[in-house]
Amino acid sequence: MNDFTKPRVLAPPRVLLVPSASAIQALAFSSDGTRLALARGSSVAVLDVETGIQLFELDLGFTQARRVLFAGPGEARLAVSGQKGTEAVVWLVDLREAQVALTLPGAEDVGVAGDFLVLGGKKVRRLRLDGTDEKELLRDSLGASVLGTGEGVALVLKPGKAGDGPVLAVNLETGERVSELRAPSGRAELLELIQSLKGNRQAIIVTMRTKTGSNTVLSNLAEGGPKRQRQQGNPNAPV
Repeated sequence: MNDFTKPRVLAPPRVLLVPSASAIQALAFSSDGTRLALARGSSVAVLDVETGIQLFELDLGFTQARRVLFAGPGEARLAVSGQKGTEAVVWLVDLREAQVALTLPGAEDVGVAGDFLVLGGKKVRRLRLDGTDEKELLRDSLGASVLGTGEGVALVLKPGKAGDGPVLAVNLETGERVSELRAPSGRAELLELIQSLKGNRQAIIVTMRTKTGSNTVLSNLAEGGPKRQRQQGNPNAPV
């Protein structure tokens, strides 16, 4: 058992210098922390964290990247969302073959959940990493964002016309909405969301930091509703 009363000596942070002529727009670590994926300029690249050596680079031709994520068995693929000119696009890149495996125009955001890609935008849909078994999860979603994914579940922010859209937990197999969470402060702007699946993967903890405070909601997905809420009045308080 950890003794939190004793001071801990932390190792000094390690600095990884990434030479780049372009601003880094998005980045992500592999789950084991050994690789760093980043989007810069119009390209995606993968670096070895220990040595800083570049392992991979591919020019996708995007003008702005939004998100990059490792995906698939062995994390041998990258899911990238961004803009190419005026069009929103998601790319699935095969790192072993050094080529684009899928190009998905019209998708504005992306999440990865096991064998699934979750695509945000005017429609929220999911499909397998091989491009098959596509299913629409939400329609007329006004540019929904994929906030997080877990085993069989996606968290989606569906903006409302008045700025009061809910956070929806959606079952990836069935498309069923298993929970709907709203900030108690009504039209508060969602500034931050943290999600995690607990225990039997039937509960989600969502922390929403809004302009009026922080709200933590524990939602039991099996019962489809918020179970407990805790509100903090200080919007600058750590979540």
